[in-house]
Amino acid sequence: MTNLEMNQNIANFIGNYCTKWNVSVSKFAEKCNIPYMTIKRIMSCNVQKIDVYTITKIAEATRSPIPEILGIYNKNMELYKRIGCSTSYDKQIIINLLNILEKLHISGSEGREIPFADLKQDKKSYILDNKLLSSDKLDFSKMEHIAFRSSFAEGFIYFGFRLPDNQLHPHFHKNDILLAVNDDPAEGEIGIFAWKEEGYIRLIFRKVQYKQHLLELLSITGRGKKYTIDTEDMAQLMKWVVLGVVVGVIH
Repeated sequence: MTNLEMNQNIANFIGNYCTKWNVSVSKFAEKCNIPYMTIKRIMSCNVQKIDVYTITKIAEATRSPIPEILGIYNKNMELYKRIGCSTSYDKQIIINLLNILEKLHISGSEGREIPFADLKQDKKSYILDNKLLSSDKLDFSKMEHIAFRSSFAEGFIYFGFRLPDNQLHPHFHKNDILLAVNDDPAEGEIGIFAWKEEGYIRLIFRKVQYKQHLLELLSITGRGKKYTIDTEDMAQLMKWVVLGVVVGVIH
């Protein structure tokens, strides 16, 4: 098992428990007494190596065996052992049935559906259809939905934007869906910001940096425009809407 596969298995486990407990990822981190950013990096499969301490804390909080968290545990393992003494023909039939059942289980229990919108690009910024915004929040009922196998918990807390071009290359590519969550971006995270202009909702994806009362929005690629927002200037703040923070990408 590769590190990436193990990371995805752990993320799947966390996502399933978030659904089971009906909590957000941040609340899950709190229950496990683990820093939120650690869990967030795991959920976005952005960890080179997950330390034993983190796995142990998750195991204690969920009362789950570590092999199950790592994705090694298999509920059908005992069944495989029991059919070990069967004839080769019977064994093959049963194993084929188990494989089919496992695939059906994966598509049924781990398939996630999230709302997403196809963005348009006009060389100035990305454009979001005004109809998709209710006041200053996204109207998920008017967005298309996409199903995929993911570790993220179900519900409308997650949403996505499909990129129409390679403007954010090499970090993100054309037709990638940037997976986002309704939350304020922390230092160094990629936030999704919007402002209304000429009847359109213009979107930018920028890395966040805080300097006293100033919020700096830095280009992800180094090519885009830098924006500075004075958080003490209400007139300036009213022009901006924070839609969320990027937590992953669906290729």
